[in-house]
Amino acid sequence: MFIADCSGNVNALDIETGRTAWKYPVDPDGGTQFHGNPVLVDSLIVFDTDQGFKQKVGSFYALDRFTGELRWSLRLDVGCATDLAVVGPSLFGVTIDDRLVSIDALHGTINWETGAGWAIDPDAGYYEDIRTPTLASGCVASGTLVGYAGRDHAVHAVFAETGEKAWSTAVEGYITTRLCAADTEWVFGTSNYELHCLGLDSGRITRTVRTPLIPQETMAWRDGRLYFLGGFEDARPADLLCLDARTGEILWHSVMPDTSKHAFWYVPRLHFWRGTVIVGSTHGLLVAYDEMTGAIRWQKRLEGAIRGIGSTPDMLFVGNFDGKLFGLRRQDAVD
Repeated sequence: MFIADCSGNVNALDIETGRTAWKYPVDPDGGTQFHGNPVLVDSLIVFDTDQGFKQKVGSFYALDRFTGELRWSLRLDVGCATDLAVVGPSLFGVTIDDRLVSIDALHGTINWETGAGWAIDPDAGYYEDIRTPTLASGCVASGTLVGYAGRDHAVHAVFAETGEKAWSTAVEGYITTRLCAADTEWVFGTSNYELHCLGLDSGRITRTVRTPLIPQETMAWRDGRLYFLGGFEDARPADLLCLDARTGEILWHSVMPDTSKHAFWYVPRLHFWRGTVIVGSTHGLLVAYDEMTGAIRWQKRLEGAIRGIGSTPDMLFVGNFDGKLFGLRRQDAVD
């Protein structure tokens, strides 16, 4: 299991014991914050770093996933704060100033990158108000296309091999989620309480669904259902919703049971485990909702703000903002 913490270390842990197999400290001058999930390419684990939105530095690293040995690193100002996508031997990330970058995953060289300038101001609104651009977009890959939701009110798609632009589609309102790849569509949410579905062949919006809350963070597509966190204009997400992806019907809508002051869902990604969708709050509340009904299967109070969740078939792993990792066996999670 691989964990990155904002003290600047990437750690490989033994799942059964929690002991550290290896630790790699990143270069502090090249960014020490991790906001994206790493990817595995052959024997490598590749991840990106950033240093917030004022210092504007960042890097890519590829480590041998068994030994932690550095295979290559690439300094890439202004840094990436996104999940990475992989197509063949290439990986893709989006920089804080909205450049899409293609990198040779085995050698650490840049294949191509789109020009900057799609983002008006890389710092505008970040982590402040969800009515303004609030995130560096993650990218998705579908077939020959790679795309991302920019902070210029538009979704951009390019051809993965060349970086040539395929299409761009603008919408009203700011894009408040990362793109979700769903069959032959990409789905995303906007600040005007809407979900939009784009057809990949043309980039045209095939349907728009009105939602009761502003969709936020990363959405998940599961068997024709869309799951996402939601909140109002002046609040971070405190609700979890499940919609029928075809009709837009709300299948269930659950309000966070954490009544602590200033509590909201703090995880950037939903986690699915044993028929449940799991989220965690700023005050350490871990909740598992039934995927189909939204009923709370179990909840557990842990220490600190919950930031990351992972699992094996029989164990759940929960990391908090302070760098502590909790390993819960199946019986522990439901006690």
